[in-house]
Amino acid sequence: MDSQQSNGKGKVYVIAGVVVLVIIAAVVALSNKQSSDANSTAGTANSSQVDTTSNPENNAPTSTTDSGTATYKDGTYSADASYRTPQDTESIKVTLTLSSGVVTDSTVVSSFNTPEARQYQTDFANSYKSQVVGKKITDIKLGKISGSSLTPPAFNQAVSKIETAAQA
Repeated sequence: MDSQQSNGKGKVYVIAGVVVLVIIAAVVALSNKQSSDANSTAGTANSSQVDTTSNPENNAPTSTTDSGTATYKDGTYSADASYRTPQDTESIKVTLTLSSGVVTDSTVVSSFNTPEARQYQTDFANSYKSQVVGKKITDIKLGKISGSSLTPPAFNQAVSKIETAAQA
């Protein structure tokens, strides 16, 4: 009987050890996923130069937001932004036309490396304008659009660059 009890205790210890290992593996996997998600959305839209060559001369009309804290030069501005996907780094070029701090026109030019990115960027480009044109530049913060969850943060970063470049 003693050998059966000690054999039973041994099985319990083995099972407990396996459970602990599974929990540790799950915690590590979750930690890696959260780190990967944060890199692909929050901090991976890489910086590029803002193109203001099509912007009117420095004496262009300017506008002040309702809060009176920022003034924007009317004109057309472009900025690039990139983002990481599980497969590659993708990028977009955003062009906004501003008048009195309001977006009057917008275009997105896709630059993709994978067929999947092409589909998501195309879906985004076909659906985002209603959430941008006619809005104050300070109010534009896009979320997931038409199934595209990685393109909008890059778009938002490009808008932020344009906003900075357009300030008078």
